Amino acid sequence: MIGPMKKFVPNKPLVGKDLDRIVSRLSALGNIRGTDGIRISDNPSGITIGGSGGGTAGDNTIYGVVLRSLQYADPDGSPPGGYSSYIMTLKTDNVEVWSSATTYTVGQKCYVDIHVPVNQETPDLITPTVFAALGANTNEKPPNAKWEESEIISPRGLCLEGSGYGVAATDLRYTDRWYHVGDEVPMLKINNVYYFEDVVVPVVNTSGEGSLRWNEDEQRLMAVYR
Repeated sequence: MIGPMKKFVPNKPLVGKDLDRIVSRLSALGNIRGTDGIRISDNPSGITIGGSGGGTAGDNTIYGVVLRSLQYADPDGSPPGGYSSYIMTLKTDNVEVWSSATTYTVGQKCYVDIHVPVNQETPDLITPTVFAALGANTNEKPPNAKWEESEIISPRGLCLEGSGYGVAATDLRYTDRWYHVGDEVPMLKINNVYYFEDVVVPVVNTSGEGSLRWNEDEQRLMAVYR
């Protein structure tokens, strides 16, 4: 999801110093660190970023691993609506897909793809879900009483919105970067909510129009041209 940190709507034409100010904001946001809360003070002398304790935020990056990436909507796709958010797991959990050949010890984690039916005509939504073993669980695939379901991590994005540009609060597909399954990605945890550490930039306006779009097949940002 997108969590706008600041909405900038100019009431007059932008000049050089205005553009410099926008760049400084982006640069500052790109270096956010902290897990207990972020405070941003914007004043004429510049931007100050600090943690909830009052000092400069420390390097408290949390690394996650992508279990499900983004997917554009496609009437012939599976599912047709695609996916507008990520599902992650913590790197420290060392999670792999469940295997019947593995003897799981208490607390050991794995994940399985949970299929959530939409209707009889629409393919199921797939939600990779992490489970922790409550005992030895050989050949018993979760979910069942021998497993405890873990928190589903679906990080939000930190971004700045420019005049006329913005992304729906639940859709990360129309930003300047995508992560892929297996990628290790830095995150922050602020007030028990996970965010991607790197700032994302919307590439479409509020009507869904824009000149940049992520190419799913070539895995890169591309410009639209005539």
